[in-house]
Amino acid sequence: MNFIQCEFPSDTLHTYVQLTVLLPKTMATPLMQPRQKDCYPVLYLLHGALESGNNWVYRTDLAQLVDQKEMAVVLPFVGNSFYLDEPEGLPYFTYLTEELPEYLGRTFPLSHSREETFIGGLSMGGYGSLYAALRKPGQYGKVFSLSGAMDIRTTASFVSNCGAPLPSQLRCRKALHGGPYDIFPLVEQAELQTMPSLFLACGTEDALIRDNRLMVQALENRGIPFTYQEGPGGHDWGFWRPWLTRAVSFLIP
Repeated sequence: MNFIQCEFPSDTLHTYVQLTVLLPKTMATPLMQPRQKDCYPVLYLLHGALESGNNWVYRTDLAQLVDQKEMAVVLPFVGNSFYLDEPEGLPYFTYLTEELPEYLGRTFPLSHSREETFIGGLSMGGYGSLYAALRKPGQYGKVFSLSGAMDIRTTASFVSNCGAPLPSQLRCRKALHGGPYDIFPLVEQAELQTMPSLFLACGTEDALIRDNRLMVQALENRGIPFTYQEGPGGHDWGFWRPWLTRAVSFLIP
């Protein structure tokens, strides 16, 4: 696996941003050259609250998966933003779904095909992945969420109780229900023919299991196809490590 740490000036966020890009060790296309026909499927892999994108590398078998599946993985760093555009702050959702793919597509040998563009994450990143899939369904072929923060009120309260910074629009718990950052209304409004394939998983000892089961019910009620699985484990890397392998196999069998 090639581990590439990047820093570039983001016009969207008005600052230099950092991210990590993982490419297979068999990479044939040199960097910083015109794209050739051989481009890799790409997974935007989102970290959780109070986490770093590189924890995926240090705590899972991601390196082996990148080589085995011959795919690229993008690890953005967004703090506790929940991957959202902040009304009075930074537009992280626009950065993630517009500027970042455009920059990476010019810089690395990544596929531009929807069928080979994926997004997934854990906890806050699971929320961000599903939010992106519902807001921009034509952009991703497959999406996964591990222990997803399906009810944003729960995880926003947790982050706040930890004393960590929280975007201003997420500080009023009551205002989040039914608001623009609540993904349950987005499920009800989703157009079935444009939705990407979904894979959701959660540990049976996870505090977020109830919220994930409610999301499963909402998807069923709307008639959106998905795969949902549960297994022993809590909200920790003991669960996420093996389930990342299963999620990646869902993306690239």
